[in-house]
Amino acid sequence: MGQVKGNSMHANLNRDLGTKPVMIDDDRNLNELIDSGSWRFTSGYAKDTDLTDGTINASFDTITANEYHVTIVSSSVLYAGGSSKFGDTNNDIHTFTGSIYLTGSIAYPELIDFQTVHTTPTNVAGRLTWNDVDGTLNLGLKGGNVTLQVGQEEVVRVVNKTGANLLESQYKVVRVRTQAEGGAQGQRLAVVNAQSSNEVTSATTLGIVTENINVNQEGFITTFGIVRDINTSGALQGESWEDGDALYLSPTTAGGLTKYKPVSPDHLVVMGYVIYAHNTQGKIFVKVDNGYELGELHDVYINESTLVGDVKTTGGSTLYRSGSVFTNNQNVRFTETTTILAHVSASLNYANDTAAAAGGVPLGGIYRNGNVIQIRLV
Repeated sequence: MGQVKGNSMHANLNRDLGTKPVMIDDDRNLNELIDSGSWRFTSGYAKDTDLTDGTINASFDTITANEYHVTIVSSSVLYAGGSSKFGDTNNDIHTFTGSIYLTGSIAYPELIDFQTVHTTPTNVAGRLTWNDVDGTLNLGLKGGNVTLQVGQEEVVRVVNKTGANLLESQYKVVRVRTQAEGGAQGQRLAVVNAQSSNEVTSATTLGIVTENINVNQEGFITTFGIVRDINTSGALQGESWEDGDALYLSPTTAGGLTKYKPVSPDHLVVMGYVIYAHNTQGKIFVKVDNGYELGELHDVYINESTLVGDVKTTGGSTLYRSGSVFTNNQNVRFTETTTILAHVSASLNYANDTAAAAGGVPLGGIYRNGNVIQIRLV
């Protein structure tokens, strides 16, 4: 049952000891100690073989003991202060059934093992649980509407400046509001609807709305990962979507998606892929890939002041530069003496088409006239 060994105890005791007395030492039992009025004792022990049933109700000021042996605990223990220590070695195991509510912190754990087989709990902001379907941890984000699959998704908290409420069910595509349009707000990116009809409305495409965000309020959008439980049948877009369809930023609908690949002059922005086409439980894998202008390629230099619709290499390097290779007439002209696009033999040097024809250049063939590349037309 129980055993107490101690150096000092001072208590007011109420007896309910059952059929046997509790022995304080070999000569005195607890009943005798209480009846005599000697409630203070400095040594002794309660022999656990003598207390087989019943209870002891006591209000102790202090119990100092070397050991406590308890086999059954059916009540709560409250501490006004102080520290507690559980275990002495790393392989000690302490088992709790139920929840543990802590005020403070957990410091220096070597590892934390999550239960991997359980009923999926309700999403709560700040809650971390194991997601066995996706094989990772779920983290409930601010507001309790969005669950982040750790290591598999990326989200951004933004301010809705589209002028209307953004609904998760419509999963609009948004872009960063430019500085000219008003820029960021409240130390967060401000977003508006994206559209692939031009550079300004597509270049800063950020992601897809993943929760309801009222106008001028904050919320989360997904920049990488899965947007879930939406209508991915294509009905909202007037299309028919299937598993595996690539999705693009729409050139005709602000914030819209389409499975039809835009063509120039519309801009190509890949938004992701349909991984489950369904009316209510659909899933889109978001992976934004914005197409590039020719002048945005790292090995192309465009000088806008001299650009007339041409490209050339210079100095034997692999850097393509703007110049005057192609013009509005029928000639292809050099503006530098370096090789442009292709090498033309010095032997194919003719004054005009007649001379080129006499030299064996076929109709439509290319020949050199000094530093000009010409096409034989007659």
